[in-house]
Amino acid sequence: MTDLRTLLRSSVDLRNASPTYRALGYSFAFRCDDAALADYLASLFQQFQSRGPAQSVYTFCAIEDAGTPNYLLYWDDKMVDNHRRPSVPFATLLWHINRRVVRSSQDRVLIHASAVARGGVALLFPAAMESGKTTLAAGLVREGFDYITDETVAIDPMTGEVEPFPRALSVDEGSWDVLAGLRPEVPPGAEQYVGRQWQVPPTSIRPGSVAGRTYPSFVITPSYVAGGSTELVQIGRAEGVRILAEHSFNFARHGATGLRVLAQVARRSVCYRLQVGDLARACSLVQGLVEDHVMDLSGDGATGQEEGSRG
Repeated sequence: MTDLRTLLRSSVDLRNASPTYRALGYSFAFRCDDAALADYLASLFQQFQSRGPAQSVYTFCAIEDAGTPNYLLYWDDKMVDNHRRPSVPFATLLWHINRRVVRSSQDRVLIHASAVARGGVALLFPAAMESGKTTLAAGLVREGFDYITDETVAIDPMTGEVEPFPRALSVDEGSWDVLAGLRPEVPPGAEQYVGRQWQVPPTSIRPGSVAGRTYPSFVITPSYVAGGSTELVQIGRAEGVRILAEHSFNFARHGATGLRVLAQVARRSVCYRLQVGDLARACSLVQGLVEDHVMDLSGDGATGQEEGSRG
């Protein structure tokens, strides 16, 4: 195992250094020995660029081991991965940043959900892993919605607003066909870092697509059913609170405050279950909800919030 101090005294060139980035409560920077990797990281994190010193610095480099490059990833002075395939420590890097964002942002109420915004309101999609949260968010951004996050919804407990965490969307291989037009451009020379996920910056889907701080008006819990029907069924607000709490990263930490915040989200929202068999149909149903909501606010139409289902 190579100590970072030893590495820094070696001939490894780490002059490819990034500015500081800040995502919610976590600030970080990168240094690496590959200019192509530096360009790739810059393309993925440009929306987080910030000022001031970083809390943590990630070091990514290759060293020769019996004539074969070995790729090392450090978080400050701690090695967190070491592999002969560069895509492996790269995936670890993205995972580690996401984990540190959650751990460094405990003053917010954090929900495992994707989210988008349109017409001045946020739509939250809380669900377990492999439920299609990222695919749904990507499809909606492609249709003109603004992007908030595909992983962690952060709610300010003082205001009830959703604070964006617009990381690059991590699109799994199973969704590549349905989102084929979103295949990201990787800087020349950085292809070796790409694994079995696309990393899609939201601005590559549509310039200016990152949302600002927004109040939620919809809680929609998705589930993907291959070959199944696509149906949207309204549920009660109490069920919406239960779903939000079930998928919260830190509900217990906030105690009564956390319950108050989630109840506030549900009170100002309409709550649904969305079964997704067809992405285009799911996006159309969600878009219809927002259009009904905007019409209701303008006084030009019905609320579209009656109990029932759409399919």
